[in-house]
Amino acid sequence: MAFVSLDGLVLKLFQEEEGVGRVSVYVAIGVSPAGERKVLGYWLFPSENAFRGESVLRELRERGLEQVLL
Repeated sequence: MAFVSLDGLVLKLFQEEEGVGRVSVYVAIGVSPAGERKVLGYWLFPSENAFRGESVLRELRERGLEQVLL
């Protein structure tokens, strides 16, 4: 991938047993050297913090993401 963008946002989510609550959604988008965009994954977490972002990046690396230019 030439570029990888990682962003998080907070959404309200309805869960059967718990009702409406807030969750953090992390989305990773990659852009290839040819300019093709690809959603690399998304993750739901109960809150947003630096440790969550680190675990997302670790998972992407374990799945084979290497040599990101930016």
